Amino acid sequence: MGIYDDLPENIRFLSDVFPNPANNYANIEITVTEEEIVKVTSYSITGKVIDSYVQKLEKGLNRINISTKELSKGIYFVNIEFENSFLITKKFISIN
Repeated sequence: MGIYDDLPENIRFLSDVFPNPANNYANIEITVTEEEIVKVTSYSITGKVIDSYVQKLEKGLNRINISTKELSKGIYFVNIEFENSFLITKKFISIN
């Protein structure tokens, strides 16, 4: 979990979504070498935007929290988009 060969130099660690499947929340941990602003967008499997927000990542370890309380059972995706246009997509399952 968390080691990828193709990450930009400023991203030192990236976890998978956990817990997965998720009941009320899901998380992604990410370590960055400098402050970053990211856009976090959650989608249904059909491409419908469920939630979207901007989060400031501080230098070091950060946690991105994804609320799944209002989601039906199913497969979802979360995109994390960095200012330099680097995009990370992760899949998670809601069991609500």
